[in-house]
Amino acid sequence: MMRIPRLLGLSCFVLCSCAGSQFKDHVFEDGELRYRLGDPNTGFELVEIDDNDVSYFHPDLGTIGIHATCEGYDDVPPKALLNQLLFGTTERQEHLEETVTLDGRGALHAVYDLALDGVPVTLDVYVLTKDGCIFDFSYVATTPAPRAGVEAFRRLVAGFDLLSSPGP
Repeated sequence: MMRIPRLLGLSCFVLCSCAGSQFKDHVFEDGELRYRLGDPNTGFELVEIDDNDVSYFHPDLGTIGIHATCEGYDDVPPKALLNQLLFGTTERQEHLEETVTLDGRGALHAVYDLALDGVPVTLDVYVLTKDGCIFDFSYVATTPAPRAGVEAFRRLVAGFDLLSSPGP
């Protein structure tokens, strides 16, 4: 499913064109799927990273990635989805795992210090299932994550609003 390697590979990221999808005024749209995000501010710049719907990068604060899956959706518990996000990582140290409300639904929020290919990073992630889609919001930064980056990421997530989906 995800993406930590993709998020960390920013030193050689390649801008890609995402035919059919667009992100304008903090609203992502791809056919029937439309959602709004909060504004991270703090100098994060919008970049395109393969397989993410929306990605931001700041050279000092890290990378934010948002991804939705609505096709082939399986009703999987959020903890199982989180475990998929952690696949390929080592030296995991959990700092937080909690259930929060995101756009009127329960979402899993977790923070880990971990290693990916021997590189220590902090992963702050939210996993949400809503209206036939799975959403994951990830913030990856050097360890420890800069406070300004964490705050920017959480502003973006707090502004999430699912406007329409192809799901039930």
